[in-house]
Amino acid sequence: APAAVPPASPAASPAQAAPVPIALPAPGQVQMVLLNGSGRSLLARSVGNELAARGFRVAGMGNAPGLAGPTRVSFGPGGRPAAMLVVAHILGAQLVPVPTAARGALDVVLGTGFQRLRTPAEATAYASTLSAGTVAAPAATPSPTPAAVPSRAAARPSAGCS
Repeated sequence: APAAVPPASPAASPAQAAPVPIALPAPGQVQMVLLNGSGRSLLARSVGNELAARGFRVAGMGNAPGLAGPTRVSFGPGGRPAAMLVVAHILGAQLVPVPTAARGALDVVLGTGFQRLRTPAEATAYASTLSAGTVAAPAATPSPTPAAVPSRAAARPSAGCS
């Protein structure tokens, strides 16, 4: 005789809830300020140019105070989907919500742990798992202030930046 299967306990149901999909925007809908906190010469320019080639709108590039560790993608209210897309493109990047930042603000600070951008194929695959909710985007502790610059106007134009 087949073994009886015990009934599912009601307490187990919430833990097994299906992930909620998140619609990620197209790169052309994502505008960011990109800053180099790694100390490596011309890193913001090379990464910014590659992200722009992928369709992202890089509104400014420049240098930031040193950031030891992984790249941080800081975002204001409503900016999580755009930040998740950027995290999908930057290997090892962490999400940092900044509740006091401007709505939709997105600042990227390349840290000393920056290795490389994911290839477009890797980024697409990772973005699919993020948007499906099957994997959580790596997150750092929320910050009360923007991690990059006090205001978006502080970022220098892209010409001549490192």
